[in-house]
Amino acid sequence: MRNNNIFSLLGKIGALVGVVIAFVLMFFLAGWMREKFFSKFADKDSVKIVDGYEGDIPEIEYFKTREEIEAYLNSEVDNGANGNIHIDIDASFTDDDIKSFYKSIDPFKGRVKSYITATSTEQDGDGPVLESAYASVNYDFVRSDEMYVYDSMKNGKEIPAERKEAAELKEVCEKFLKEEITESMSDYEKELAIHDFIINSCEYSDVSEATYQHGAYGALVKGDAWCEGYSRAAALLLRLCDIDAKLIKGFVGENPEGKDSNHMWNQVKLGNTWYHLDLTMDDPKRENPVICHLYLNVSDDKMAADRSWDRENSETCPSMSDNYFVRNRISFSDDESLQQYIRSELQNGNRERIECGITSNLDLSDETLYFMFDYENVTNYMKYKLGEEKYESLEIVFNVQQ
Repeated sequence: MRNNNIFSLLGKIGALVGVVIAFVLMFFLAGWMREKFFSKFADKDSVKIVDGYEGDIPEIEYFKTREEIEAYLNSEVDNGANGNIHIDIDASFTDDDIKSFYKSIDPFKGRVKSYITATSTEQDGDGPVLESAYASVNYDFVRSDEMYVYDSMKNGKEIPAERKEAAELKEVCEKFLKEEITESMSDYEKELAIHDFIINSCEYSDVSEATYQHGAYGALVKGDAWCEGYSRAAALLLRLCDIDAKLIKGFVGENPEGKDSNHMWNQVKLGNTWYHLDLTMDDPKRENPVICHLYLNVSDDKMAADRSWDRENSETCPSMSDNYFVRNRISFSDDESLQQYIRSELQNGNRERIECGITSNLDLSDETLYFMFDYENVTNYMKYKLGEEKYESLEIVFNVQQ
């Protein structure tokens, strides 16, 4: 009877030990499973560590100011980024902020095609949801052909084999610099050569959209571009000549619906002064096959006559000193001075074209211009007036074939 009691006691002790062992195993198993759960389902670099968790998760450094974020994005682009640019930022920034950050990137260098944001949250058991202190952003950046060409010609970097259009564009740029630009030329003379070269090489596209029409490749290789193509071609050649140039997005005129039309042009720095430059508007229409210079180095005041743009994020252009008409002293504000200039050109044997600027309303009627027939070999003329009131250009082309 006593032996049975001993065996019964030993059985109870064994069962208790088994329960303890099972509990210990379950405790360690739960810890192991918890660790596996975090390693599988949680991004250790993008979540706040739950209190009490002892995993080896490093602290994340993230950008907290707009200046830091924009500086980082631009440094990545300058270092050759093409594709994904990842950045961790303070979670307090809104989606509008995230959109605005990439606008600090010089559009000449490329564009952000799309972006994705991700923030992490977690919950410790039934406790409150803990939000991350930061967000991860991935910008899909597409590097421009113009930047590949610039980096290749200025910094000796190779153009990727798959960027065949950039390679073709580089050949045209090299040929232009070799044949049209000399060291003795002033920046103004280089700019004028670039202006005329692009306009002679390209026509404003009136066909269905093609990708190349938006870039310098369209203007310089295909000879077919829209305003963005003209502007990117000008910016590329100007920068290759060590002349500061920017791309400006704005609006010009009004369309039939009363809404402004999108447009792009350049700002150019000569000496210490910035000017507007619009090659698209200077490209002659098919009925007037003569290069214009109305928008070669124009001030803000003159440019604002028919367009608008973001002045806060562009340069101030206060002067007309290097304007084509001002520099060549062919800008007129009275009828007598204009007629004297036309007479002097005809007396000097000009029977091709006369171009000049007009800064006030002048009498340009045929009656006031008939005196041109007093000169030998002037059989007919065509006159073209471009621009807006108080800043226009007059072109007279002689002996036009009817």
